[in-house]
Amino acid sequence: MVKDSHAPKKKTNDAKPKIPPEQRRGKASSNSRHQNK
Repeated sequence: MVKDSHAPKKKTNDAKPKIPPEQRRGKASSNSRHQNK
């Protein structure tokens, strides 16, 4: 069911490939900082 929804949204992801990586980096940085402390 999730794959079907992703198929039609492939063009939207290709147009905004900078949003998913930026959000993932923000969460990874927050997690890394908490674990480092």
